[in-house]
Amino acid sequence: MSVTKTPVLAALLSPKAADEFLTQYWPKRPFVTQCDPARWPAVLRGEELASVQNLAKRYRGSLRFTHGRKSDQMIQIDRVDPAILFEMGLTLNFEDIGPYVPGAPEFLRGLEAELGLNEGALVMSAFASPYQDGLGCHYDAQDVISIQLIGTKRFHYAPVQEVAVPYGTQYIPGGKPYDDMYAQAQNGFPDNKNVKFETAEMKPGTLLFLPRGTWHYTEAGEPSLSLSLTISPPTLLDCAME
Repeated sequence: MSVTKTPVLAALLSPKAADEFLTQYWPKRPFVTQCDPARWPAVLRGEELASVQNLAKRYRGSLRFTHGRKSDQMIQIDRVDPAILFEMGLTLNFEDIGPYVPGAPEFLRGLEAELGLNEGALVMSAFASPYQDGLGCHYDAQDVISIQLIGTKRFHYAPVQEVAVPYGTQYIPGGKPYDDMYAQAQNGFPDNKNVKFETAEMKPGTLLFLPRGTWHYTEAGEPSLSLSLTISPPTLLDCAME
């Protein structure tokens, strides 16, 4: 696919990096690159994403929080000002910011088309971490594109060896297995012990793609805000049942 057919990716990455990503990495290999935020699509440069406080004022959706230095668990909470939790030193997950960011639906539909995804396969969320906090180690059953908006953090990642193509939901090492895990765990439940992690140094403009089934955890070097594009195309069974 030529860059002339990938205007969203080319704006996120660069024409050369967009071609490299599509031909050599998507959708199986981790990819990290540094971009120029001035070239981003306008939706990422709007005031809603200019600070954690701005996003907190506008967001009315579901919110989760954690204290990554002390727990791997995320807790869902409603009717609380996200800015207060952030000031308390907690890491926040704004689960679906698309409805609250002007231009987000058009941006997501355009990117889905360029990646060959079904409409509605992409969800835009955001993560905010105070200094030295972050997310505990886990893996997701969805592909993720992380874009650093504000501040810096270290993003450690490594492939899960025990499960080839995970499905279902997020898995935390040592956590309680969910029902779908048993069919996937023929080689034993995933374990992150003795795993060799790579590290992406995230700063404004850094984009990281992680295929589903990639262990990862984060540490903020300063107050951090990042965008996450979660990719959940329907499975063959979903299509058949529909």
